[in-house]
Amino acid sequence: MNKPVLIACFSFFLIMHSAQAIDLNTFNDFEDGTTQGWQIGGANGPTNIPNGGPTGANDNYLQNQSTGTMNADSKFIFFNTTTAWTGNWTSAGITYITFMVNNTGATNLSLRIALDGGGGRWCTTVPITVNTSSGWMGVSIPVSAGSFTAAGGTDINLTLGNVTSMRILSNTSVSFFGETIAAQAGFDNIAADNVALPIELISFQGKTSKTGIVLNWITASELNNEKFIVEHSTEGKIFESIGVIQGSGTTLTQQKYTFLHENAALGIHYYRLKQLDFDGKFTFSPIISVNFNKNNKTISPIYPNPSPSGWVFIDYTTDHKGTLQIATYDVVGRLMSSETLLINEGENKLQWHINATDKGVFFVKIYDGETLTLNKLYIKK
Repeated sequence: MNKPVLIACFSFFLIMHSAQAIDLNTFNDFEDGTTQGWQIGGANGPTNIPNGGPTGANDNYLQNQSTGTMNADSKFIFFNTTTAWTGNWTSAGITYITFMVNNTGATNLSLRIALDGGGGRWCTTVPITVNTSSGWMGVSIPVSAGSFTAAGGTDINLTLGNVTSMRILSNTSVSFFGETIAAQAGFDNIAADNVALPIELISFQGKTSKTGIVLNWITASELNNEKFIVEHSTEGKIFESIGVIQGSGTTLTQQKYTFLHENAALGIHYYRLKQLDFDGKFTFSPIISVNFNKNNKTISPIYPNPSPSGWVFIDYTTDHKGTLQIATYDVVGRLMSSETLLINEGENKLQWHINATDKGVFFVKIYDGETLTLNKLYIKK
């Protein structure tokens, strides 16, 4: 083989391996003014809208619409065949597709994920209903093998191992095609995720009160969530149930929960949530800790969330001076950045910058020497 041929082959190798297949960093926020590979056959969508996304002014989002009449734009569907959304979903650890959606049309949507690949065409079995005038809300659609029904396919595992096309569509029935309806909706922050819980847990925090320790948690969406079992430990290893809070079933609206651990002894307490599905499946939340020493303090969830720039804030009120240790991790647990912030007695409005080179989903742990809290954060750079 002569030198020009060797150079040509090496260049082809680099080109082939520079295209990155789907992974847990795949995230579309549309801030570049394009559709980021999302397309449809007709002329009416999808379209990049430069204003009015989940965070408001100057937040780009993707708008898709369908006419409901017999033409190229009749069905509500859009798809992506770029390398960012194709490849081996199984080895990438993709178990959920998450996004923000705002139904601005006159028709309720029944959203599903459909895939084509090595084992043919498949569609998620359970639709996510988004009513008209929904406002922006978070959606998590499970995409493990058991989440799909054949839409002409023969082997879901082969398809998940070699996805060639991904679709977001609305159809009341399992299908690889959208339903013929007149509809319009905005989409943003479309992400490949591996959310551990069958709920999308935004935050899980604890604080002291006069009567004990108050636990607060917020979910962005829930799927078949029967209940939360609150578990407690004094050493962080052996946990026992101390109470039950009923879940909200399947919902796309934000839910807030509170549990009071009354008459807690002085010292450090550890808590986790055991989330139980209606079918008996369960998963655990991360563990948080609270030092019950009767000091009065409150800490807010991180905001804005999503963050368009990486700058975020919390409100922290305390009756003593100290420091906050803040650590940010990616979805596979790698430390991305850390901060130490000073806190004063009284009300503190604290800000810091998440030093992450990529946009996507991150987890932020905040520790003040007594209490450990966990927040899930979306960054849209």
